[in-house]
Amino acid sequence: MKKFYTYLFIIVSPIISAFVALAAAFMQTLPFMKESTYLYKLLTSEFWATLNILIYVPYLRLANEFLNPAQLLLYGYFTSFASQLVSNKYVFISPTSYDDYVAMFIMFCAMGVSVYKIFD
Repeated sequence: MKKFYTYLFIIVSPIISAFVALAAAFMQTLPFMKESTYLYKLLTSEFWATLNILIYVPYLRLANEFLNPAQLLLYGYFTSFASQLVSNKYVFISPTSYDDYVAMFIMFCAMGVSVYKIFD
């Protein structure tokens, strides 16, 4: 059962971390932030960054036991791209451009080459 919770933590943590990063970006676009002082904006960003690190560091330490670095990076790209799609549709209500899809496809292909060592 402990292994199940470990895998669940490894799957869910980057998703939560990606949405925390998106919440930080969304916070900067709110109307009251335009009149805020530089110090307030800095402290707000630091709060969200600290929260993100508190989630992400334990994830990396646990995930290194089960996945190699290339697989971790691939999963990180996947979760950040998926959270970008969700946030564009439901939070920012803006269409996702084709260049985002093309960039993600290129990254996935490059990671596939590095994971499976297609070329010697």
